[in-house]
Amino acid sequence: MNYQEFKAAALEGLQKSYQEEAKTEICEVFKNNGRSYEGIRITLKTDLHKPVPMIDINYYYEKYEKGEGNLMECIEEIMEARKKHSCPNWLEQFAGKVTDWEYVKEHVYPVLLSTKENQKVLKNLVSKPFLDLSIIYIIREDSLGEWRGSARITKLMLEYYGVGKEQLHQQALENLKKDGYEFQDMKEILKKLPFVVEKEDEPEEGIEMYILTNANGFYGAAGILDKNLLKQFAGSQDYYILPSSLHEWIFVPAVDKEAKEVLDLMVGEVNTEVVDAEERLSDHCYYYDAKENEIRMCA
Repeated sequence: MNYQEFKAAALEGLQKSYQEEAKTEICEVFKNNGRSYEGIRITLKTDLHKPVPMIDINYYYEKYEKGEGNLMECIEEIMEARKKHSCPNWLEQFAGKVTDWEYVKEHVYPVLLSTKENQKVLKNLVSKPFLDLSIIYIIREDSLGEWRGSARITKLMLEYYGVGKEQLHQQALENLKKDGYEFQDMKEILKKLPFVVEKEDEPEEGIEMYILTNANGFYGAAGILDKNLLKQFAGSQDYYILPSSLHEWIFVPAVDKEAKEVLDLMVGEVNTEVVDAEERLSDHCYYYDAKENEIRMCA
């Protein structure tokens, strides 16, 4: 069987197994930067009002292709996976809160994404342009300081809240201020690593690099939206800003005005060799003008 035949046969087999106890369907799941996968959603009658896990069907097709299981064995494994991934209490409670604006306004944060690479996703989300990037908004579940998950705010959700897009944006920026952002010297970070860093892996002598991220390390790239934070750090110094990932930036003092091309190459290499495709922000650096206290595209 090819993939399409396997998918249809697995769906039919699952529905026969569950009978009237569940509804089975195939859905496309969109991830960051144009990535997506087809997942099986099995909605049990007992879980009609709970979040339902998406099970990647391609994983089981690959097992089938390798001869690691026949169709019926794959169906049984999918059913077992569904049983193991029943909705935890915290997620069920979180799903009930995301419709309440009074809860949302205390837990909404901005996130930066590549505009070019997320056209499909952005169609349904509340977003605001920022240079060649887009600001979207997430509701975070991070009780007791522990990151558990998040939900993106769609246009339909915003309409349901009855608040304006600008109000949402300003609320997210306010919450950003309490997210534990700080600039860390790259050399100091390397010194604290629990292994010996080879000399060639260290920043070149004289090159200053600072990492900006938040306390929990998730979606920390949004920190550049806080102009007060940038001004307090930079003072009168201009900086090149390198997108390390969706989670952080690297700031390099702009003492060499011809450094842009070299830094762009550095960003491209790191994206290709180190950063997961879903975590990439852009493939070039930006410029922070201290006098104007603004970030712009490099000329």
